[in-house]
Amino acid sequence: MYSYLIANGMARGRMMAGRADAAQVMSMAQADQVAVVAILTAAREQSRQATQAANAALISYIHEIEK
Repeated sequence: MYSYLIANGMARGRMMAGRADAAQVMSMAQADQVAVVAILTAAREQSRQATQAANAALISYIHEIEK
């Protein structure tokens, strides 16, 4: 969850600095939603597979922010 909060701050900073157009904002928002669902699922299920899925979703979110 901590890593997600850091990534969310990175996304907010990019948007507030005006470095993301509308399409990029939508892509970041979609990646954010996928990451949140995966993280909450991992917290609920407490399984290795769910944790790996959450990690992958968070990495994808960060990649989307850095585009």
